[in-house]
Amino acid sequence: MKETKTEASGFAPPLGDMNAEDFRRYGHEIIDRLGDYLSHMERYPVLAQVKPGELRSQLPSSPPEQGEPMDEILADVARPPRPSLKRSRSLGSAR
Repeated sequence: MKETKTEASGFAPPLGDMNAEDFRRYGHEIIDRLGDYLSHMERYPVLAQVKPGELRSQLPSSPPEQGEPMDEILADVARPPRPSLKRSRSLGSAR
């Protein structure tokens, strides 16, 4: 993988990959969020809390024309559609 220094942290350069430092930082943040979710699954409902099709109205009609900073992408993940998630196994099932 060709390592390129980004202009602004969190943005991929126009024709390259995210630099290794940012990749590690954002990767760790994502894993931490997943670990927090798994550690506290009992806080979340088992079934989706939205009606079919309700999520679509909350999404943009097309993807962004240019990349967005990772901080914005991760903030989007923290907002809905989380209420539309459904767990596929119970808290008591074997892992």
